[in-house]
Amino acid sequence: MNNTLPLRGQLTFLYLNSFLVFLLLVNLIVGDVHLVRNLFALLALLAVPFVIRNAKIEASDGFWLVSLLVFGVYHLLHILLLGDGSEHGSGYIKFVLFAVFYVYLQQTGYIRESIYLGVVCGSLLTLLSGALEVWHSRGDERIGVGHNPIVFSNLLLIYGLVLVDFLFRSYARPYKLGVGLILLGLLILLSFTGTRGAYVTLIALAVFFASMKLRTPASKRSLVIALALVPIVLVGSYITHDGLKDRVQDTRSEIATLMEGDFDTSLGLRLNAWWISAGLIKEQPLFGIGESLDRLNAESERWVAEHQLSFNAITELSHVHNQYLQETLEYGVLGLLCLILLGIAFTFRVPESTRVLVYGLLIIFLVLSLTDTVFKTNVWVTAFFVVGSILRLESKAVSMRDVLR
Repeated sequence: MNNTLPLRGQLTFLYLNSFLVFLLLVNLIVGDVHLVRNLFALLALLAVPFVIRNAKIEASDGFWLVSLLVFGVYHLLHILLLGDGSEHGSGYIKFVLFAVFYVYLQQTGYIRESIYLGVVCGSLLTLLSGALEVWHSRGDERIGVGHNPIVFSNLLLIYGLVLVDFLFRSYARPYKLGVGLILLGLLILLSFTGTRGAYVTLIALAVFFASMKLRTPASKRSLVIALALVPIVLVGSYITHDGLKDRVQDTRSEIATLMEGDFDTSLGLRLNAWWISAGLIKEQPLFGIGESLDRLNAESERWVAEHQLSFNAITELSHVHNQYLQETLEYGVLGLLCLILLGIAFTFRVPESTRVLVYGLLIIFLVLSLTDTVFKTNVWVTAFFVVGSILRLESKAVSMRDVLR
């Protein structure tokens, strides 16, 4: 926190930030998270000229800020200098604003418990909405609570990540029991989304938790309980309802269809788009072909025609279901390097107490990016850069006990 401010000013920013952190996390799934994000950003823009005086930026924070600026500026220059007709240029100004937001929050701080309280309240609202949707569904429908099931399932994982981190903290046992029950509910709800990538991410997170916490004897009991929930919920869900069974059967059917040369399936369309994207990347590897939808479609149609593809190839590459390929296709290898820089900087020299949150969030996005185009979805941009900034600064947050003193 910036201690050059008067005490009353410090407390005002602290309480206001904590309230907005709480609202943001409550509304991440059920609610208007973008409205809260915009209010937070407006506050940061208005206040940062006053709080940035005598600001002390550590190396880890400085690297993250530089990576945000490099990513945003490169994409803006690509659009302006290479004549890209895309309408997304203004969107990359956000990355400059994210840097401003991070500096503001790093200087003014927030109360740590606002993270957990926001996630708990948001989880309860999500469980209520999800239970109602499951109740009114036919049992074999993928639920999303107002979102695409892929988006919804990974937002559930972000909630679950914060709840697991709470279990490893030194809070009273009754609180941990309540949080554990909420976590169980979220995992059950996750099984109704039918999102294969989310199940893979869940297993990856379980392995990560084990590697991070197995060395700490005091956390072993909580670790065993948290990890045991994963197979119990997945196996139990497979036995008790048809949604997960149908998804497994669909996957087997899609693989069999692919083996017959028919790409008109969910997996097939992804492989299709990846194959065409890889071919176009080979032609223009350094700077890519830009975000212009017309140019993307024209180039893909040309490539398919030139190579006389025999399978039912798609020629619309605005969404290739892979963030790494999408970035390289549109902005070249340099764009991909900027993306990799973001991931490295996000975890650079974070304190050990924050690694579960920071590394866990990065794992969610790394796996998600294998099958989805993350930074073209507004809620994902908010989840990674705004929620990610909040979690990254968790070690610098103050506890409610310290505030009351």
